[in-house]
Formats: sequence, C-alpha cells, structure tokens
Amino acid sequence: MLCDRSIARYLAAGDIVIEPAPLQAALQPASVDLHLGPAFIGVENLNDEQVFQAGLPIAPATVYPPSPATVYINPGECVLGSTMERVTVPHFMVARVEGKSTWGRRFLMIHSTAGFIDPGFEGFITLELKNLSPAPLLLPVGGPIAQISFDLLDEPCERPYGTAGNHYQGQSGPTVPAW
Repeated sequence: MLCDRSIARYLAAGDIVIEPAPLQAALQPASVDLHLGPAFIGVENLNDEQVFQAGLPIAPATVYPPSPATVYINPGECVLGSTMERVTVPHFMVARVEGKSTWGRRFLMIHSTAGFIDPGFEGFITLELKNLSPAPLLLPVGGPIAQISFDLLDEPCERPYGTAGNHYQGQSGPTVPAW
C-alpha cells in the first residue's frame, strides 16, 4: 500500500490522476480524501434512471471548492452518489475506496461491496450510500465522504479495465447497474 509521500510522487508524475487535483489537506497518511459530488440516484429509481439532485445541476466536479448544498438520507435509505473527483488508476496499481471514519461513526455506509477499483479504471467513483442509523443524515455536497488508497501490483496487468468493454469505464456521476 502506498504512503502519503509515494501517493504524492505518483500524482506529481501523472501516474495517478485525481481531478480536480487534491489539496494538500486531502492527502492522508495512506490515502487521499474524496468529496461528495452533487448528483444522486435514488434506489427506487434504478430501473428508470430518474435522477434527483441537491438543487444543483447534474455535473459532478463543477461545484469545487465545496458548496453549502446538502443532501438528506433518511434511516434505511439507499442512494447512489458519486465522488466529485475523476480518478484514473494506472495499469500497475489497484485502488480501494473506503468511507471516512467520521461518517462510519455516524453509521453511513459508503459502499456495499464495490470498493475495489481495477487497474486502468478512469472516471468518477459511484458510491453506494446507505444510512444505517436511526436518524436522518445530512451530507454536505463537496464535503469529504470517502478515501482512496493505492496498492502496487507485482507487475502491470495484461488487460486493464476498459480494454474489454467494461460497463463503468469513463462513468460521469452516479451510474446505475449495468444489467
């Protein structure tokens, strides 16, 4: 797993790409903070892809630095959201997205099973948000919501994500299941 100095070197070299570029405060000891984008898809709308918003246009990465807009997630509610940042993982790394401990302690689940980011992935990261608490949660659009860490592969992969017509390559904003 890469430490902060290594992540900074790979960012500076352009091997890891996070756009907009993370501020120094977003670089953690072994990860980079990712922020909540402005577009959301309610679980009840997955079949027709109806999108609801926090009063903002559906255009992730256009509300940076953080906006005062907020999203309420009721107890038990599931919502697809996305990171504000577009991420590119090089062919010789894999990444993991995890929730920030502050949100975990408020019982917000950031992903149900899809925290693994393949080598070669490029796009905004869809978050599977679920409120596990008994009270509504207020999520600030543009606020830190998750963190991404990186691991080196033993050698570059033969078929990076996106070379075989993968469903989610280049996704922009929350993306519904490809079924």
